[in-house]
Amino acid sequence: FLGHAAFHGSSINLSYFRDKAIPNMRFPTATIVLMFTYGVGLFGSEEQEWQDSPGSKILDATSMPEYLDKYNDTGLFVEFFLPWCGHSRRLRSEFRRAAAVMGGSPMFARVDCSTADGANICQQNEITYHPTLLFFQKGQAYEYLHRATADEMVKYCRRMMDDDVNSVWKIVHLVDMLEREQVVVAAFVQDANDIGEHFLVTARNLKDQLSFVYITNVGIHNILGISTLPSYIILRQQQDSVTWQQEQSSDAESLVMKFGLWVSEWAVPLIEPLTQDNYYSKLGSGIPALILYRDDSARSDKLQVALYKTAAHFKGSLNVATLDGIRYQQLALKMGIPPRTIPSLVFVDIKNESHYVFPRNQPLREDLIFDFVQRVFAHQVSPTLRSADAPLHEDGPVYTLVAKEFRGRVMDPAKDVLVNFRTRWCGFCNLLEPTYRSLAVSMAHVDSLVLYEFDVSSNDPEPYLNLTSYPTITLFSAHNKTALTYMGDRSVSGLTEFLQKHVSIKIESLPDGHLVSGEHAERVRSAIDLMKNSITPILHKPSSS
Repeated sequence: FLGHAAFHGSSINLSYFRDKAIPNMRFPTATIVLMFTYGVGLFGSEEQEWQDSPGSKILDATSMPEYLDKYNDTGLFVEFFLPWCGHSRRLRSEFRRAAAVMGGSPMFARVDCSTADGANICQQNEITYHPTLLFFQKGQAYEYLHRATADEMVKYCRRMMDDDVNSVWKIVHLVDMLEREQVVVAAFVQDANDIGEHFLVTARNLKDQLSFVYITNVGIHNILGISTLPSYIILRQQQDSVTWQQEQSSDAESLVMKFGLWVSEWAVPLIEPLTQDNYYSKLGSGIPALILYRDDSARSDKLQVALYKTAAHFKGSLNVATLDGIRYQQLALKMGIPPRTIPSLVFVDIKNESHYVFPRNQPLREDLIFDFVQRVFAHQVSPTLRSADAPLHEDGPVYTLVAKEFRGRVMDPAKDVLVNFRTRWCGFCNLLEPTYRSLAVSMAHVDSLVLYEFDVSSNDPEPYLNLTSYPTITLFSAHNKTALTYMGDRSVSGLTEFLQKHVSIKIESLPDGHLVSGEHAERVRSAIDLMKNSITPILHKPSSS
């Protein structure tokens, strides 16, 4: 997934409310990570072309304050960039295309953070990565948290130029907006003048991410059963609405902060489809995720409804999402979901890099889903491991180990087992391969020792191994199956010394350099002694005179 904004923590930008918070209190933050492929640079005459084009300017320390004041109402959309940054170069054409469409309203501008003036402006605006896009309007700075395409930027600008709070007069318009936006924050009031300041401030600060409306139509009030005015309600598509319970004792500033935090907590949909925009907010924050793989072209809302109880109960500790399993088949396979088994449900433990597939012999029913998630959190379910098929026949001396046979082969108490965990795409793994094979050849007569290769590209290693880099060579000795990782020189001699020191069944060296072990060593040594004893008298028999 490229070209997206990745949030860590909340999906709502809380910078305003965080800054207003009382000391020592901590609130979730939202940061943006823009990932772009490299594009064409912006140098020389192209800089001048940008400067001369309508609706876009290069700002410096002198012009920045002037433009902030001039475009305070309509908005100033600024890209903070570095000329040599590939991500910045990639963004330039999309940003410029959006500027041409908007035609100066809002004004598009750029700040070169590599210059002395630009560096000061970047520091003043706390710019820490490039490119960063900020939309300045009415004394507020909004960080752009959407895809880096001209169409998305145009849509965003039009939203920002709209009113902070819009009036809805017809119920059909409210239904249409809710279907389009999924979440609408509504103030049900008798008159527009009755809208609380806390609602207006929150709308102004979160207008780039949420839709805020006020409704004075008594008919809509009656249809929805609103009897108390004013009422502030978060309307959510296919989910229960949430009503604000105001604290009478709160002062104005505290009320603004509390209301803003309340909106940020409850305005995020309980269940969202995974997209390029939110993929890393669901799978990159460290919070476990429950993902429903389905065919979006023939989807049924019944399955999604079955997830709501679980999503609501575990809100804050579990992200729940849907994903088109037909379009993203490879991702489904990596999660342990075989082809043609959609719909399927999988619990993804981000922190421990493991996943748990909902039993395929059970229906995706609300109570069974809830019970499944509870048991996963209670560590009562074993992780699902991807596994390739084992080869039908191998001659050795290095054998292939797959996930579904891992425990059976590695835990054999009669064998010392050495495993090379590797990936197909790893250069260091490929460099180690001939050394590892040479080691296996030298150990070919050691019956108590087996050397395996385990390809993590198509097999999931046991989570308890905590593998973080490849190749990793691990010994599971016959009498103690605790994993012992080799940390020495990647040479045949170094590996041989490691094995001789740590295997349970002693490896012995024969006079000609061959290595043997266990009963085989005794048998070979006895045979050698017999041969020596039978050959020696013949060699030393005195000749007859």
